[in-house]
Amino acid sequence: MKEMMKEMHILNIAFMILVACAVSSPASAGGGFKQAKHKDGTVTWVSGSGLKLYIKPPVLKGKSDVSAKLTSHAVTQDFSVSNYLVVVETDRQQFTGYCRVKLELPKSDKGNLMICDLDLEFDTPVSSDLTVEFAVEAQNATASQITLPEMRGKVKPYGLDENGSKAAYFLMGAGSAGEGEKLALPAVNVHFGKSQLAVATDPYFGVNFIARAKEVKLSYTYTASKVLLKSERRKFAFLFHDREVDGMLSNFYHTVPDIKPGEAWMHEIHLNYFDYFSKNGEGWYINIAKLAELIPKEYRKHTIVTIHGWYDYIGRYSYNRETKKLAGEWKIVETDKCAPDGNRREYTMTLADMHKRIRYAKDLGFRVAFYYGDGLGYDSGLPEFKQEWVVINEKGGRYTTWRPGCSIGQTYVANPSCPEVKQIFINVLRSQIEEFGREVDAFVWDETFYMPVGVVTKAGDDYTYADREYMYLNAELTKLVQSWQKNNPDLVFLTSDCLGISAQMRIGDAHTALVSHGTYEDTRNDPDLWPVQMLNNYRNCLMSCLWTPVSLANRNKIAAEYGIAQALSDGHGDFVGPVDMKPEMLTEVIDRFLKNVKDKKQRTKYLKDN
Repeated sequence: MKEMMKEMHILNIAFMILVACAVSSPASAGGGFKQAKHKDGTVTWVSGSGLKLYIKPPVLKGKSDVSAKLTSHAVTQDFSVSNYLVVVETDRQQFTGYCRVKLELPKSDKGNLMICDLDLEFDTPVSSDLTVEFAVEAQNATASQITLPEMRGKVKPYGLDENGSKAAYFLMGAGSAGEGEKLALPAVNVHFGKSQLAVATDPYFGVNFIARAKEVKLSYTYTASKVLLKSERRKFAFLFHDREVDGMLSNFYHTVPDIKPGEAWMHEIHLNYFDYFSKNGEGWYINIAKLAELIPKEYRKHTIVTIHGWYDYIGRYSYNRETKKLAGEWKIVETDKCAPDGNRREYTMTLADMHKRIRYAKDLGFRVAFYYGDGLGYDSGLPEFKQEWVVINEKGGRYTTWRPGCSIGQTYVANPSCPEVKQIFINVLRSQIEEFGREVDAFVWDETFYMPVGVVTKAGDDYTYADREYMYLNAELTKLVQSWQKNNPDLVFLTSDCLGISAQMRIGDAHTALVSHGTYEDTRNDPDLWPVQMLNNYRNCLMSCLWTPVSLANRNKIAAEYGIAQALSDGHGDFVGPVDMKPEMLTEVIDRFLKNVKDKKQRTKYLKDN
């Protein structure tokens, strides 16, 4: 505890130095932070829009006795830092720690954006559930409406009166939240008279939003009775704006500042071709050649062609753990539904051949996407596989993933909280980036929906939130790709959440698109799944392959109407690529593609429910 208090003292000194050195440039005329008369750490925020809010101190609650005592508080016009001594007392033990609340008004937003970092730290891991509440209270306006980006895929407004309230929640982490309407992302929009306040939290843990006439409150619960509570950090964003739904959705990204927006080229893609090593590997060349025959060269940059099935086994992905590089040569083995005749097929693949495939498409002017992996799936039949790598829930259950014909054993969801597993997935992507990162435009992490939200799993001798660890891993992989953009500025990392289909199939929902550069679904370009995916990809791309471009051809027509890329494929589903399609059907696809490119068609970003 002495070390903790020493750290708090150092932080306070550092902040006071910052205050002394701060340039005297107001966040807004007459606005900014002011220390309230309350002695509990309350801060008054006068926004650039003129609305005045009380920023209340956090309230900590639990099944045990919980107290939080203000130990220091420093305020400037643009910053506020409050430190609280926290004591959680159970029948058996007393836990001591601190809570630190840092508020900041970035000068670039003229006093209308407030970023809050709320940290918790305990000297000994707490084993009793703890709820954190953080609220803002309007002083010179009354809330009349709250708008919610709901999990069902629609943006819906709800009226508020003086006596009413409306609740909504974003779920991540077992028991963290769950009251009111379920949200597609942790963001809401509240109307205070002529002002609109967008409120968002980071996506790494759940949150409840409750709006009342004068107050907006965030709350979330650490189920420390299951997962010990040692150190936690949350980031919130409060933005005054006049952009309605767009202001609400864009505000969310202030909570993940280390995740960059996807590159501009992604928003100009209107056709994608997906190839699962069709025609014994030769389909890649003849199908892309067919597209090049029909698409003028100046428009080919609006098409992305995607390589799947290039690897040996799920989880290993041709990665050599001894050399920490991709193998120079490996066997591709496929049977079952990925072979049109169901027979086993096997042939040799090399790095040189992979580079040849990529270069062929790039020389023709197409964008190229490269399948990095298949979610957290790992083939249990591989020699290196370890049982302790597997996610095991509280009931002892395991989760299986897609099992292609080449599988040796069952494929299981690997545990992202296991350091060895996490490092494997990082190493595999790093090796692919080093090998292909200068050539391809995107790495795609397929089937990122296999981790159910709310699952806890063993992490050594204790339990941890498996879904949170997965989100953290997704963010780390995205940042790994971002670090390579100095070599290839166009490179992005795409995930495949398939929100909606996961509920239908009773597998896990996931929101990894919130911490990646966009979505490339490996599904059926299904319009029923787009609404919620639009919300999770507000600033990024949304694409899907279409395994069945002939039997479900109408889906391409619908996609084009929404500004979503049409999709063609071979090697799976219909097993009919561009070269085998009826000319009139392929012509319809290309004509719609060319029209959307020439018209600079923009994708529909969200659907309203009034």
